[in-house]
Amino acid sequence: MGMTSTPTISILVKEGIALNGMGQMMRQYLEQNLADFPEKVEQALRLRYGVSVEVERGIASSIRFEGETICLQNGVAAGADLQLKGSYHTLAKILCGQVNPLGAILKGRIKVMRVPRRPVQAFRTLQFLKIPPELLINSPATTQKKKTGRTLSTLAVLTTLLLLLALCFIYIDLFH
Repeated sequence: MGMTSTPTISILVKEGIALNGMGQMMRQYLEQNLADFPEKVEQALRLRYGVSVEVERGIASSIRFEGETICLQNGVAAGADLQLKGSYHTLAKILCGQVNPLGAILKGRIKVMRVPRRPVQAFRTLQFLKIPPELLINSPATTQKKKTGRTLSTLAVLTTLLLLLALCFIYIDLFH
């Protein structure tokens, strides 16, 4: 039995063009996720889709998935299947899994500048771009612990307030 090798995906940048800061971050993010998560490689191989993202001050980057190749470029790509515009902060929260993309769109925090062609591919592409749950600081287990801790803290404060009120009434009854 021979070993099955994981297919590789090349990340290309238009020759002679330096990526802007957002493009560089996208490239680093893609390289790391593709190296660390074999399932991300399998997802990327099935994608044939282009997304352009524009943030504050007109900074934009585009990414096109072409099977074994991912192409990055500055600006909004002419043939992008989906074009999004919003604050960098909101887009980062979406990728981190902290904000639901549909909710952000419905609340107007993310604007869809070009109606997505092939909505199922749009969804798959956005799913691919999300940070893997294993890397999230606020995983569901951590979030549950924080909620439990907050609940206990709230109960402790309420109990303390009730005890103080009871002591005040006892004091008033004893000395008046």
